Amino acid sequence: MPGFRGESSVSTWIYAIARNTCLTRRRMAAAQRTISLDAADAAAIPSHDPPAGSAADLRAAIGRLPAKYARVLVLFYLEDRSYQQVALALDLPMGTVKTYLHRAKKELAVLLAAPATQKEDAIPWPALNSKI
Repeated sequence: MPGFRGESSVSTWIYAIARNTCLTRRRMAAAQRTISLDAADAAAIPSHDPPAGSAADLRAAIGRLPAKYARVLVLFYLEDRSYQQVALALDLPMGTVKTYLHRAKKELAVLLAAPATQKEDAIPWPALNSKI
């Protein structure tokens, strides 16, 4: 009873404690849920892995972007640089960096949605991740 402040009735306070205790135990039980490998069908076990080939698809799609978009995209997202750092590295105004990022994301979405067709002049993946 030391936690009871008297702002509500005792029954409301006890109900809140019971409700919170039940919700906490429910969350803990859900987090600790296990599946027996002996009794489970392998197909029934949920997978949290990305679909096979998704990283390769992304690399190929980035390689098909125009070089100016690919460089900005790689610096900002893959090398985790700020807008200012990307602008300084590529000697571009910050507004241009933001525009290139926007256009690169739009083109990347189109490329990932379309069937993969490799271009002859695509930049190979290691070159994208090298120093610019």
